Amino acid sequence: MAKGQLSNADHASLPFYTWKEIGEHTERSDRWIVINDVVYDVTSWAKRHPGGEKIIGGYAGHDASVSISFSFMSNLSCRRLGHWHRS
Repeated sequence: MAKGQLSNADHASLPFYTWKEIGEHTERSDRWIVINDVVYDVTSWAKRHPGGEKIIGGYAGHDASVSISFSFMSNLSCRRLGHWHRS
């Protein structure tokens, strides 16, 4: 399994969120993004985003899978994102 990816068992145990629920997390104080069907709470991490808080904030409440690749992220970076949630 590649770094930053969930096992099937981990993925299956995550809560389910609708796109409507995900779309409610777009504020600077509460930001979620979706990458490869997993929802990440990036609220506190956004300030440390290498491209700047504004870049990651543009994806809040949306699917950022195409724009964001795990290939550049380490396990440490993934842990810093916050809780894992299933979309």
